[in-house]
Amino acid sequence: MSIWVPRNDEGSLYVRFKYDEQMVMKIREIPGRKWVHDKKIWMIPYTPESIQQLQKLFEGTKIHVDAVLMKECSLLNNEVHMEDHIPTYSWDASIKRSMIHALQLRGYSTKTIKAYCSQVHRFHIYVQQQNTWMDYE
Repeated sequence: MSIWVPRNDEGSLYVRFKYDEQMVMKIREIPGRKWVHDKKIWMIPYTPESIQQLQKLFEGTKIHVDAVLMKECSLLNNEVHMEDHIPTYSWDASIKRSMIHALQLRGYSTKTIKAYCSQVHRFHIYVQQQNTWMDYE
């Protein structure tokens, strides 16, 4: 059995796995966890305590972490399983610079460029999460 852990927002993580009553009982032990019915996914606080408890509760279970979260959270680096890993493309400084340059050539304002870059970055994160979940389903 495997679980997938993508980042939701600044304060929470998603946890997804195939339904198993024992796994549901385990995740219910994490304080602050919440079932998101419309997405059919669990949400836990993005805190060191919750991450450590997740690792402890699911010891021996493969934990797949998305690339964005893997880069920013050292607690999860040891738990990532690379087999069947989807290659990811990062939203890095060179891509952002080329987008800014293209928008400047078209005469967009600084605020518009900032907003567009922010939205493209958010869309990139969303697509990476969807790719991870598509493998799961």
